[in-house]
Amino acid sequence: MARGPKLVYVASSTNQRVASYRMASDTVKLWERSGFRAALAHVRDVPGDADAYVFCKHIPSERPRPDAMVALHMHDLWDGEQDTLDATLAQLSNSHIDVVVPCSRPYEDRLAELNLAPRVAWCPESPVPRRPPPARHPPQEGPFRVGFHGTGSTFRFLSGNPARGLERVAKKLPVELVVLSNFPRQVTEQALKDTLRLRRVRVRYVPWTAEGHMAEMCSWDVAVLPASHGSDYALIKSCNRLREAAQHGVPVVAQRGNPDMEWFSDGGKNCPLAADADEWYKCVRRMLRYRGTRNSFSSRTGRRLMAVYGDKPVMERWKAVFDLL
Repeated sequence: MARGPKLVYVASSTNQRVASYRMASDTVKLWERSGFRAALAHVRDVPGDADAYVFCKHIPSERPRPDAMVALHMHDLWDGEQDTLDATLAQLSNSHIDVVVPCSRPYEDRLAELNLAPRVAWCPESPVPRRPPPARHPPQEGPFRVGFHGTGSTFRFLSGNPARGLERVAKKLPVELVVLSNFPRQVTEQALKDTLRLRRVRVRYVPWTAEGHMAEMCSWDVAVLPASHGSDYALIKSCNRLREAAQHGVPVVAQRGNPDMEWFSDGGKNCPLAADADEWYKCVRRMLRYRGTRNSFSSRTGRRLMAVYGDKPVMERWKAVFDLL
């Protein structure tokens, strides 16, 4: 393929899915800044004049143009109804795909093992900017702020071992758990506290908004990121929440056993990993007690973020997808 093809990113997002649509737009802008002719299109309005297409959350039954290259971005292809990863991937057998683009490195390794007909080339969904922390980053007055951010469905991973670990931390240190989420209905902080079976830990609920989540996150001393693990679904998901905390300078305690979080953390070097209640307790307590530990992990996470998800490394991976290296 000659340098400078016309590329089209085809997304199924609508105005109701602003975050993912913005992510697709960021990728297209990166291509344009790197000298490509690029555009973003909806699956209902696929243009026929592109040299290469990247489909997100959609498998084309045939090529939009016979001689054009077609790549499938595997971000969240899992539709929630498939029982196994293999069942999801079986959809590829009847599709005309040149390249499969998984959004996490562990997912790339698994796909490579399956000997699929298409090539497999991992590439992050979009570059992630590293934002400098505000001048008055923690500590602040009052208890230590331990932040959790995620959807209502992700909140369930906070119960059990992570919550028990936080309750033990609260015996030693004053702790406020901040839940930043988008619950579909109004919830009370007492109801969240009862659900998590917390007694000593204060709980504060902050509804997620595009305008306010950044300022809230920047006030946290540490973020806790329990997540799915030990399943095919965990293998498919990329660590978006971890990257978001890292880009705001917030140190993280992440889920041991989640493939992408373990890969990003490099075995706990870039951020500590926790699984059982004792690990959550020890990791969070250490991060809160020692400011130097928080700063050290924040710096390591930031370096990892820029080395993998900065503009330059992301663009190099996209070039590999399009055979331009």
